[in-house]
Amino acid sequence: MWTEKASDVLKLLNLELSPEQTDVLFHPSRLKIIGGGEGAGKSFLGALTGVIRGIVDAHENGYDEDLLYWVVGADFEDARKELEYIHEWLDEMGLVDNSKTSISTHKDQKCILTTTIGAVFETVSGYDPKKIGREQPQGIIGCEISRWPKEVWDRCYGRLARRYHRGSWGFFSGSFETSEGWFPEMWEVGQSGNELDVTSYSLPAWANLAIYPGGED
Repeated sequence: MWTEKASDVLKLLNLELSPEQTDVLFHPSRLKIIGGGEGAGKSFLGALTGVIRGIVDAHENGYDEDLLYWVVGADFEDARKELEYIHEWLDEMGLVDNSKTSISTHKDQKCILTTTIGAVFETVSGYDPKKIGREQPQGIIGCEISRWPKEVWDRCYGRLARRYHRGSWGFFSGSFETSEGWFPEMWEVGQSGNELDVTSYSLPAWANLAIYPGGED
């Protein structure tokens, strides 16, 4: 289901992925940590994962349950790029419920994107970890998590763990250059089997074909 739907969405949106991005997107792991350089396309890939997962989750739930997804940044502005991608693509597919969608013109404010298939995407600020909501999202897109305090990661992971038996997922990306210290350690954990069930990947800058059309060449 995941592989088939991912291929369908890529064709529908006329998106081309590099081999490195393809490997990450189609890997079956549900909890992914991506370490990449500036301009590697991490926001693009995280948002694409969110769009596809939202469609797949809604289908598997029979479209009869509202599914919550968080787009989490160190602040609202850090979460904005992924949310803008998600909005653009879902709108292109005619899946945005504009009557229930609120996209602030100010990048430092919360946004809510509601779809016609039951998926709801909300931006979440990690500025004060204690204020992160108590809801149990079906999926979390972590934006520039290398800028997060460790407590934000712990809280997000804990929210997903509570719903893990129902197929929750997470896509967390960051840059080693801006790391708060815990991020490289968690990325190393994901390089082999671990009790957290996370898998980590490295995404080089030239994996972003929008900037480097020739890829590695």
